[in-house]
Parts: sequence; structure tokens; C-alpha cells
Amino acid sequence: MPPPGPRSCWDPSINAKAYYVFSFASFVAIGPFMNVYFYDSGLSKAQVGLIGALRPWVSAPAAFLWTALADRLDAHRLVLMATFVAAVAARMLLLLPRGFGGLLAVVLLAQAVGAPVGALADAAVMRLCKKDTEYGKFRLWGAVGWGAFSTVAGWLISHLGIRWAFYSHALLSVPCLFLGARLYDVPTAAEPGALAGAAPGASQLEPQGPRRGRSRSSSSSGSEAGDLDPLLAVKKSDTLDQFDVKQRAAGGPGAYPAGATAGSVEHGVREPGSVAEAGVVGGKRPWSEDLLLLLRRPKVVLFIWTALTMGYGFGTIDSFLFLYLEQLGASGTLMGLTLTITCAAEVPAFQLQDRLLDRYGVTRVLDLVQAVYVLRMALYACLPLMGNVLWVLPIELLHGVTFALGWGAGTVNCKQLAPPGLAATLQGTFQGLYFGLGYGLGSLVGGYLGSRLGWQGMFACSSAMMLCFWLLVMAARAAVTVWAARSAGTAAGTAYVELRQGERQEA
Repeated sequence: MPPPGPRSCWDPSINAKAYYVFSFASFVAIGPFMNVYFYDSGLSKAQVGLIGALRPWVSAPAAFLWTALADRLDAHRLVLMATFVAAVAARMLLLLPRGFGGLLAVVLLAQAVGAPVGALADAAVMRLCKKDTEYGKFRLWGAVGWGAFSTVAGWLISHLGIRWAFYSHALLSVPCLFLGARLYDVPTAAEPGALAGAAPGASQLEPQGPRRGRSRSSSSSGSEAGDLDPLLAVKKSDTLDQFDVKQRAAGGPGAYPAGATAGSVEHGVREPGSVAEAGVVGGKRPWSEDLLLLLRRPKVVLFIWTALTMGYGFGTIDSFLFLYLEQLGASGTLMGLTLTITCAAEVPAFQLQDRLLDRYGVTRVLDLVQAVYVLRMALYACLPLMGNVLWVLPIELLHGVTFALGWGAGTVNCKQLAPPGLAATLQGTFQGLYFGLGYGLGSLVGGYLGSRLGWQGMFACSSAMMLCFWLLVMAARAAVTVWAARSAGTAAGTAYVELRQGERQEA
């Protein structure tokens, strides 16, 4: 290994930050102006609305499938670069003259191939973090790139025409090819054995990251003392992740073969002398089985619901806030200023998120995010009562919590929940649910409520719905905690009885 030298532009952390700057700058050059281009191309409002409604429903399954393919083939760099280039090329095809059907097909194609890019990049950046909660210090540079180039993009389009949105997007995407290709270059200490010369495949399912006051037992029982569950507000004993595993290990239905342990089978850890080491149970399970085991874990199910809830809130606000402000008499300048404030609010939220996550944990931070979503929508509903639409500006500061803090906590939680080989898949699932299914539901339900209740009533109703969603998550979390505690007692009692019987037989 060469001796350490001065930091250069190819330092992995600088490379990741530069990637975020250019990738978000390239997207702000085209994303906010797509509908303008569609209108200029002769599409009706209904046609533009249909395109906008279909896009998130395509991205959700596409993000999952692409990231799952990258994990399955261990080809993250290849899938990242291929989908990035294909998405940019598909967007450039929109410049060719075509009718509604052609534009719709190309937009959905670009959405399908571009859906996994953000998830794969985030998964790569998480590998660079010395601790999981440092992700925000990388991601804030995306907000910098977005804010820095948004004004430039508007000036170019105003003076040179709407086609320059596409040209700027393509030009700013070129640096991303070189920066993105290096995101997966450097293994880090976050990967077990990556810097210690460990044998390939000798990794543990237990995610790496900030673990205060925890120790991992080396006993064959696979117990994890003091392991704080990333989503459930209880200690993660074996019963939360491995209740059925412990049942089988204790001799219940589907019991493991003699010598197999909960740790060796459930986590894929090849313990010396275990059946997994000897190859009796196959050592490492098939990738599809790992995926099914991951998706049926209670904490993952709760996290999926939380991602949907946050996406629903984001989609509601992003789709209808400007229509509401226009109804209240807001100028275009005021609407543009709200974007500037939301972008500025992201920077400190991303910068400080590691302190909040280290101190309070992912569960409490995600609870805070959902509570602030409830407050933010309620404040929108109260805007007509405040006497001046300018009050929307301080309300927009809450975007730093609802999006930046929520996005960062969700990304960190994906890293902590996912076993090796499924990190990108879970990132893709989270982002697909957030910007895909959740966002689409927010647009669909919000549009229906707005047509029936008006925009003020829609925001009031959406605030109440977000509160109900949040309460359901907390109730489910409490139920899982009680179930796990009872299951722990049952499993422990069974193991104790069998142990006593064995001692009597030996005596």
C-alpha cells in the first residue's frame, strides 16, 4: 500500500461529494422544467398531468428490480453507470419531435432506467462513512449543487430557450460518469474484513456502524448483548430478528440439524465446528431466501410503512403546494423563494443529522420527522388565517426536518437493517417507496381531496391522515415489542426445560 499523501481530487470522500454536486446540478437543470417543455410541445394540461402521475408508479418497481439485480450479480458499478447513461440518453430523446404517445413512452423509459441511480450511489457512499450517521455530511453537497445551479439553469432557459435545459443536463452529467465510476473503488473499514485482508465472503449479517455500549457474544447462541434495534425502541434480542430461528434451535418445528446454531444459520456466520462450516446446511443461503427473510422481519415491515408515510407527505406537498399558493395570491417570485429556502434548510439538517442520530437513534428521529410532517401540513391549512401568504417562508424551513433529516435517517436505517449482499436492494426499496409509491399516493389522494375539499381542506385532511399513519406505526411497534417479549419468555423456558432434562440424564 503506498504511503498516505496529500488529499487530492480523487480522495474517495471528495469524489463522493463532487458526485453529489454535479448529479444534483444536472437534474435541477431539467427536472423542474420538464412540464414547461411538455406544454411548449403542445401537450394539454390533462396529458401533462397523466405523465406526472405515471412517473412515480414506474420508478418504485424499477428501483427495486435494478438494485436487486446489482446485489444479486455483485455488479453495482456496472448497473449504476449503465442506468445513469441510459437515463441521460433517454431524456435527450425527448428533444426529438413526437406526439403525446411518444413523449409518454420516452419519459417512462427514462424513469425506469434512471430509478436505481440514487439508491446505488447512496449505497456506495454509505460504504465510505466511518460511521453510518455521517451520510448527511456527504449528501448535503447534493443540496449545494441543486441550489447553486438552479438560478443558472433558470437564466439559461430564459435567455437561450427551453432546449438548453436538456443541453445543460447532458453537459453536467459528463463529470458524473467519471466520479460515479469511482464510487465503488475503495473498500472501507465499514465492511468486515475489507481492510484486514479477510477471506472473500467471510462477512457477518450484523450491520456495521455506530454501536455505543454493545458487545457481540462469540458463543454459539448468537445472542447480541446491548444491541439497540434501529427501528424498534427496545433492545434487539434474538427474539426480534430470529424468534422462529430460536424456536427451531430450541427443538421446535423445523429445528436445525445437530450442531447448527441460530447465529450460524440465521446470520450466515461460519462458526468453527458448526454445521454451516462443515457445509451440512450450505453455509450461505440463496440470495432470494436472504431477501425473503429480510422483508419479513417486523422492523423492516415497519420501516417500509414509515417510508410510504414520508413519501406520501412529500408527494402531497410537492404536487400541490404551488397550486395552493397561487390560489392564495402568491407571486412567481415568492414561489421561487420557497424553493431557495427549502434547499438552504437541507444543508444544516444533513450536516447535523449524525449528532441527532447518535444521540436519539433512528426510531426517535423518524418519529420526529412524521410529527413535523403533521405540523407542516397543518400550518399550510392555517395560511389563510395568518393574514399574509408570506408566512409560507418560515414554514418551509421545516423542510429541513421532513425531507433532509427523514431522508438521511432512512438511508442510514437501510444500511443498519440490510445484511451483506442486500444493501443496495433495501436502499432501492426505500427510495422506490419514498419517491415512487408513496409520492404517487400523495399525488393521487391529494388531487382527489383537493377536488372535493379545496386545497386548504386537502392540507388539513392530509395532516390528520399523516397523524393516523404515524400513530399506526407506533402502535405496531408497541405490539411487536410485546410479542417479542412474550416470545422471548417462551423460547427461554423451552430451552431451560431441555437443559435441565439433559443434566438429569447425565447425572
